[in-house]
Amino acid sequence: MGRLKNPIIPKPLGDCMEIVVSFDLFDTLISRIVPRPEDVFYFLGIDLRRKGILNISPAEFQKYRIRAEQLARKKSKHDEVTIAEIYEEFGRLMEVENKKLEIIKLMELELENRFTFPIAENVKKIGDGDRVIVVSDSYLPREFIEGLLKKNNLKCYELFVSSEHRASKVSGRLYKIVAKKYKIVEHRGDNLYSDVKVPSKLGIAAIHYSSAQLTRYEKLVYNWKSVPFEIRSIIAGAMRATRLTYHYDDLHYQKVHEIASNVAAPFLFSYVFWVLYMAKKLGIKRLYFLSRDGQILIKVANILKTKLELFKDIETQYLYVSRRSLYIPAIGSLGENDFTSLCWLIEKDFLTLDELSRYFSINEKDILELKLPDVLNINELNKYPALRKKILSVAKEEREILLEYLKQVGFVSEEKIGLVDVGWKGRLQSALYRILYSAKIHNELIGFYVGLVSQNIENGKKFEFLHSKRHLFFAEMYETFTSADHGSCTGYKKVDNKIFPVLKEEKNKEMIEWGLYVQQRSVEKFSDYASELFSKYISISEETVDSLRKIVCKLLENFVYSPAKEDVEVFTMLKHKPDPLHEKYLPLVCRHSSTLEGIVLSFLPYFLRKKLMTDPNKVAWVEGANCITYPVPLAFVLNYTRKNLIKIKNLAFSAETYLKRFFKKLKC
Repeated sequence: MGRLKNPIIPKPLGDCMEIVVSFDLFDTLISRIVPRPEDVFYFLGIDLRRKGILNISPAEFQKYRIRAEQLARKKSKHDEVTIAEIYEEFGRLMEVENKKLEIIKLMELELENRFTFPIAENVKKIGDGDRVIVVSDSYLPREFIEGLLKKNNLKCYELFVSSEHRASKVSGRLYKIVAKKYKIVEHRGDNLYSDVKVPSKLGIAAIHYSSAQLTRYEKLVYNWKSVPFEIRSIIAGAMRATRLTYHYDDLHYQKVHEIASNVAAPFLFSYVFWVLYMAKKLGIKRLYFLSRDGQILIKVANILKTKLELFKDIETQYLYVSRRSLYIPAIGSLGENDFTSLCWLIEKDFLTLDELSRYFSINEKDILELKLPDVLNINELNKYPALRKKILSVAKEEREILLEYLKQVGFVSEEKIGLVDVGWKGRLQSALYRILYSAKIHNELIGFYVGLVSQNIENGKKFEFLHSKRHLFFAEMYETFTSADHGSCTGYKKVDNKIFPVLKEEKNKEMIEWGLYVQQRSVEKFSDYASELFSKYISISEETVDSLRKIVCKLLENFVYSPAKEDVEVFTMLKHKPDPLHEKYLPLVCRHSSTLEGIVLSFLPYFLRKKLMTDPNKVAWVEGANCITYPVPLAFVLNYTRKNLIKIKNLAFSAETYLKRFFKKLKC
């Protein structure tokens, strides 16, 4: 891992027989799943301790392994050392016998092999390897590196390794050896000195590949000392590995992929990990992931189940439901005067005839026959017996077919059942409870949510992953991370004695065009990487879950409060659909705003913003809007101020509560 002091730069090279392009190997063509190369030694230390080969901590092994390499380089007369020489020094340092040293060396090689993956962006460039050579500074043996190339499906014309020639790129001597056979017209690598400065001095066109470096999100996780090293190394490493594993020529899709790898993926993985952990802890054997948020969540859950023995016996199912498909069947389920779920559906006190027609599929002729006023007070439905009877009839009809669907997917026993959703009020769970209760199906429903605005446990227990209310400002943003490729469930139909969901659209074209499949692919790949390492190196406990929650909070706060302009631009084309029928495209996730609007949105609490802002296209992600609207310094000031206003004892929520009480007193 070290570097030769005072490198010798040879004179410019002459013409060679064949023209080739060359690539560095590590962090250019392949990389390790951990953030830093020396992290391999830490995880090797875990393996050695578990197997009883060395009775020292992983951190101690890592320290002595690095020290052994430094000593080997200091004593060597060559540019490069070999792994055998490194372990000779390690044996002297730790007084380890040769037989055991050989075992440790082989275990290191096996771990290096297991941890490597190809970097997609550069793999595309080498194609079939014709006239491409690999030039690598590495103490690893040539035959081992040939195995790495084969394992990662990489082909090259020829391989030059510093450990074989005992000459390095950093000294320039390895390039000189290559020059005896080939003329390098272009070299690409990640090291600014050995891959750029040295070849440039030799007359070789050098391209610096910097994408393997840690991003700000990856650094944030990796350097955060509040989380155990192995967890932050695995999560940061999986973020980076996912980002480098795929590459898209389309710049928009590439940015979607990068955000998914660095933000959405660790967020959703950690949330689902918590759900499975809680299900196991509470003795829940079956989890239903509610559509549409649950589409990517169940995919993550199934990856975790495959990799982690602890979660294997938890059954997972995808449940097609929506506000529309549950709220109406819940009307009258607890008695003919129970119209609570109608209020949930409309979310206001008054109902227009147009809304009545759309929500209950009542045609215009039938509505005219009811002789109703243009606007109805939901709390005064008893004044209109014919309408009341019609609504209850529609609700009963829909409830009967919904119950058939629920029984078909397993709601028939007394066991505990877990419901998984993003949030934010838990009303789907409440509606489902009422519908099941009306049919005397007494499952204990336990809901798992990213967050809850209110904690009402009247209709079953509800647990939330993020406890801080300040994170709930960004509900619309989180919902873009859990978008599905199909439309909302509007109801159910019976075909050949089997119930099928009826979808508003078979395909969610808007999100698919935006890059939904790119996002989901990245989330799945991250989950695969992270769960694989968790299964081998992490003892699952409450502390593990707490560490993941800390990481998520740190990432989300950094992303939503301090976004980069290029990150924000990815979301400017997305619209939010808050109405239960998913017909209205109301607030934008973020958009350009006026100066006055930016100040109002940034400084005033939510309650006052609602009073002052009349624009129907409200901004869901204020920080993002500031970022794309104003110059960088002003956007930074606005976002920094807003962040701290919210963080200090949740000032926005506190101010809202206080002002509501104040205005209430004024009215009195």
